[in-house]
Amino acid sequence: LDVRFGRANEGVIVVHDYMGQTDLLSLDEALGYLCTTRLELLIEFKGQRIPELYIAVRNLLVKHGLLGVATIFAFPELARMFPWDKPRDVALGIISPYPRNIRNDIEKYNPDMILLGWGNAHERFFFKTIWSILSLARVVKKYPKIKFIVGVAYNSGDVNWLSKQGGL
Repeated sequence: LDVRFGRANEGVIVVHDYMGQTDLLSLDEALGYLCTTRLELLIEFKGQRIPELYIAVRNLLVKHGLLGVATIFAFPELARMFPWDKPRDVALGIISPYPRNIRNDIEKYNPDMILLGWGNAHERFFFKTIWSILSLARVVKKYPKIKFIVGVAYNSGDVNWLSKQGGL
C-alpha cells in the first residue's frame, strides 16, 4: 500500500501518485478490511511530513490490530526520517536501490526488511545483470535476521528468474 497524507481533512490516504483526486480510499478503510485477512502488509510512505505520517499510520495499525503483520518502508530520502533509534513495535524497512547501498543501510538503520527491485525495463536489465554477478542469494544469507523482498515482478519471466535466486 502506498500511503500519504491527503488534503487537510482527508487523513492518511492510499494512493501512489496523488494528483488531487477525490473519493480515494483512506488507510483506515483499507486496514478495516485487511484486518480480516492473513496478509502481510507492506506500507510504503510517500509525500511529506514523514514523522507525522509514521505516528498516524502506527496508530491506525494499532486500532486494527495489525502491528505484527505490517512493515513500514520507503526510499532512503524518506526512510531516513523513520524512528530507527527508538524501540519499535512495527517493522521498518528501507528500499536499497543499488547493491552498494545494502551494507550501509543495514549498518546505519538496522532495518527489519530490505526491499529491492526495478521500475522499468532498463532497471530490470541492470538489476538482473548485477545480481547475477554478485549473487543475491549470498547477500541474503549474510544477513539472516533481515527479510529481503524483491519486486516488482511484471511477468512470468521475472517470477521465474526470482524463483531461482536462493534465500528470497
